[in-house]
Amino acid sequence: MSEFTNLFSLDGKVLIITGGAGHLGSAISKGLAASGANVYVVGKSIYEAHGKIDALINNANFAQREQWGELDISAWNRGLEGSLSHYFTCTQAVSKYFLRQQFGCIVNNASLFSFLAPCFPMHLDLGNAASAHHVAAKGGVLQMTKYLAALWGPLGVRVNAISPGYFPQMRGEPRLDYMDEVNKRIPMQRIGRPIEVAGAVIFLCSEASSYITGQNIIIDGGYSIW
Repeated sequence: MSEFTNLFSLDGKVLIITGGAGHLGSAISKGLAASGANVYVVGKSIYEAHGKIDALINNANFAQREQWGELDISAWNRGLEGSLSHYFTCTQAVSKYFLRQQFGCIVNNASLFSFLAPCFPMHLDLGNAASAHHVAAKGGVLQMTKYLAALWGPLGVRVNAISPGYFPQMRGEPRLDYMDEVNKRIPMQRIGRPIEVAGAVIFLCSEASSYITGQNIIIDGGYSIW
């Protein structure tokens, strides 16, 4: 039974997370650290300090939320640069260590909109639906996840994604009519809590997921099943 004892432990593992101080990122970072990992919220000389890197969590998103009528080619390119291109550059930088050591895992935050379109009526008059460049970039993240999983599977490197649903960051007075629209479209009838994303990332970075690659774990309270 000893092989089951530490399935979900991250003791001694060295993990890098981008965007690790943000709304969801901070919960993921804390969850990883609580599970025993050495967590670096984007750092330098990590490999030299530990002699290995176990996992990269691509989580940062620097894109603005522009609606279609506000977009031009510069805004479009900034949107892609802020997530898809950022994930590529971070993965490129870390993957050379993974391939050298013949192990490692990558977890990409792909978002619900990597495979779904926004439900525009749900957003009422707020204009806060996901931007076209965000949807395109996150779809690219999901496809890059599958591509790299196929490419690096024989080399001991796993690549997976998570797709969080609605985890809005509360600012100011909540719009109760908007929250009602969101909640009634989710089978669990509530928005998510950031800590509920951390569990999936811990799982994907642990030995419990050692035979899982190229997959997308959807964390949305059931929103995408309808």
